[in-house]
Amino acid sequence: FNEKQSGRKTRYRYHPMFREFLLKSLASHLPAELITSLKKTAARLLKADGQPEAALSLFFETGNMDEAFQLILRQARGLVLQGRIRTLEEWLRRLPDEMIAGHPRVLYWLGACRLSIDPVEGKNYFEKSLSIFENQGDISGALFCICGVIDSITYGFGSFKPLDPWIQKI
Repeated sequence: FNEKQSGRKTRYRYHPMFREFLLKSLASHLPAELITSLKKTAARLLKADGQPEAALSLFFETGNMDEAFQLILRQARGLVLQGRIRTLEEWLRRLPDEMIAGHPRVLYWLGACRLSIDPVEGKNYFEKSLSIFENQGDISGALFCICGVIDSITYGFGSFKPLDPWIQKI
């Protein structure tokens, strides 16, 4: 019924079929609120144990978007450095629209995800993020966004002429 997982730490997990049976059995014996509470606790434990993907799955399942949001932002840089931009983009797009539209770091990371796939779309995200960072007086965030805009122009516009106004911003 158990499977050994290798990695930095040896872990064990239930076989997927047995796990599914246990979850269905649990659902028929406990109130939904208690199950949700248990899943939220499990998600926090998984996060603390260094298993962000499993934790995020439970955060999304239980509608705990605030903790999902924070965990995604903590994982974003590492995912991009690993080349896992599709994973990051999928996670970001699962967040509610108001969390995406109003948060410059989310918009920045969406721009980073789109940069190599659709530089024009990436540029749009960087510009939206830049506007918010500038309004907040966050110079560091604004400079990252300007770099993203410049990258998107050099990757996808076929001309360096659109760089002129951005060079003045630096």
